[in-house]
Amino acid sequence: MFYFEGKPCSALFIACYREAYDIAEILIANGANINALDNSGETPLHKASVKGHLDIFKLLIKNEANVNAVNINNQTPLFEASRCHQFLVVDLLLSHNATVNITDNQGWTPLLRAFQKSGGDRTVKALVLRGANVNVKNFNEESPLHLAVAQNNIDIVRLLLDHGAKESLN
Repeated sequence: MFYFEGKPCSALFIACYREAYDIAEILIANGANINALDNSGETPLHKASVKGHLDIFKLLIKNEANVNAVNINNQTPLFEASRCHQFLVVDLLLSHNATVNITDNQGWTPLLRAFQKSGGDRTVKALVLRGANVNVKNFNEESPLHLAVAQNNIDIVRLLLDHGAKESLN
């Protein structure tokens, strides 16, 4: 068993995280479990989503990686890609039927996670255009509109309002 970031995982996890495409391809060709779970319930697709390795993503999806696999926090790879503003990965996941309105254990959706760091306009737009619920609230009663206003992001405020966001969610 290999350890990565202090957690036991397969060699495929490491290859995906490090963007070692050729190694990942060899491992998969030799029977590596494409949907193997680490002790956090994450798959190689979760690992690749953090870094935005598009070639690795395409390889994993071509080999039938589960785009809706959930970790112990009920987060799919779409959560990671959204949180890290990996716009191209978000788009690829959504084009392969990733669930856009899934809620994690803390009441967050991929759209809400996209607001954790500023600068995710393309990610937010992709999620909204693919049907993300613009009126969802997390356990802190924060909606995407509240988070966009807090970031002083007028373009995203307009986008959300144009797609039905309500100013007050009482």
